[in-house]
Amino acid sequence: MTDLLHDLLGPSKALAVQAHKANRVTLANLERLTAFQMDALQAYVDLGGARLKAAMDIHDLGGLITFQANHLRLLMTLYEKLIADARALADLGVAFKAELDRAGENEAAPPQTAQAPSSRKAA
Repeated sequence: MTDLLHDLLGPSKALAVQAHKANRVTLANLERLTAFQMDALQAYVDLGGARLKAAMDIHDLGGLITFQANHLRLLMTLYEKLIADARALADLGVAFKAELDRAGENEAAPPQTAQAPSSRKAA
């Protein structure tokens, strides 16, 4: 009876270990992703706030021309930041997949044992 119970629970223990490893990797990745998103959000908020302040400083035509010239430079900077953020996000995804793959490789599936022939005769 204990052998039967052991045979039934054995695979579920291995599954629980794998699920625990996957959960740890997922949580670590979620923390990195959240930190990345919070940093990106802060950078974009700061950028928007700086533009609002610059717009408030327009008092004449010369100020408007300066604002527009700076705005074009800002758009190029924003474009570069968006590209860099997209690459960083893709790198996070690739690293997450690699970590999950490594976690799965460390714990090989338990070998399947052949069932010994029953000593009972068929009725």
